[in-house]
Amino acid sequence: MLMSYGDRIESPFVNVDAAPNLANSPLGFLKENFEFEYLTSRITFLQGLLNWLGAIAIELIMPDPGESVASRKMDKFGGFLLINIILIMLSFYNGHMNYYPNYFMMLSRWVSVAWTRYVWRWPLRPMMILIGPSMIYTTFLGYEAFTAKSDDDDD
Repeated sequence: MLMSYGDRIESPFVNVDAAPNLANSPLGFLKENFEFEYLTSRITFLQGLLNWLGAIAIELIMPDPGESVASRKMDKFGGFLLINIILIMLSFYNGHMNYYPNYFMMLSRWVSVAWTRYVWRWPLRPMMILIGPSMIYTTFLGYEAFTAKSDDDDD
């Protein structure tokens, strides 16, 4: 799925010219008929992997109390090594995309497809009437949480 040859047919048994409305490959079929599901599966796998590696890198980079100098140097090395691996993975992934120029364009396409599929529909779906106020209230609570003053006396 990472290779750029996902939508090319190399089989002598398939005649694409005889049936131009058919997808060229299984990946082409997924993109044409199930684009939201295709994008969701690709994004969630890679994003989960990047988040996991990033969390390990942050954990290694942060100093531990009572850590020796040699151990600290090794942890910093491991953390920054993981950051470099994340950047290399993104670079590789961007160079081997099938249908999108890069990962961020794939993310923006997912947002567009999700918006069209779930929000921008007419007639308005009943769940969207419930989700609207809930999202507004959640945004308000998030703003309050991030702008609240600390309760700690140590600050």
